[in-house]
Parts: sequence; structure tokens; C-alpha cells
Amino acid sequence: FFMPILVVIGSLVVWLIYRVFGGNKGWFGKDAFVATNVVALFLIHPTIIKRSLAMFSCHRPGDDSAEYLRSDYGVECWSEEHSFWTYTFALPSLLLWGVGIPLITFVLLIHNRH
Repeated sequence: FFMPILVVIGSLVVWLIYRVFGGNKGWFGKDAFVATNVVALFLIHPTIIKRSLAMFSCHRPGDDSAEYLRSDYGVECWSEEHSFWTYTFALPSLLLWGVGIPLITFVLLIHNRH
């Protein structure tokens, strides 16, 4: 859930360190920072979506009336525990990062085009 935020903060730290200890002292590297984040966020986007959608993938083995999570047959689907994790993390992740990462990237690319 917090991975995209950590990626952006991590790239900010790397580019600030580069500015202080490395390259041109007066240059922040805004273009490089934006490019780093666009690439990094698109690399982690499929994983976030796949993990979030896995919380909705249930299976009914045999004649049992209960459905179980495909990724962990010890968790009964839509039980109290499953509902908590689904509504607290999986659904917000899908909405926030599933739509947010492409939208933010689009806005950054439009704003920073030359």
C-alpha cells in the first residue's frame, strides 16, 4: 500500500544526495527526478494491482459451501478477517494506486513536456 510513496521519497533522497555530493551544485535534477518516478512507478504498478486483486480471488474447493482465498486456503472469503483486509488495504490500493499512478504520471508528463 505504501510502496509508491516510498519509491517517490527514495528517489527524492537519491537526487538530493546527488545534488549535494555529486553533479552540478545548482541543479536539482527535476527532469531526472520526474523521469525516475515515472519509470519506477510504472514498474511497481502491475505488482500493486496484482496483489490487490488477489484479495478478491476466491475459490470453492469441492462440494464445500465456503469459499477460500486462492492465495491462502486458510482464509475464508468474506469472513471478518478477510473483509477487514480487503476493505482496509486492497480496495483503497486499487482505487488510489490503480487509478492514481497512471493519472499522476499523465499529469507529470503533460506538465513537464518541452
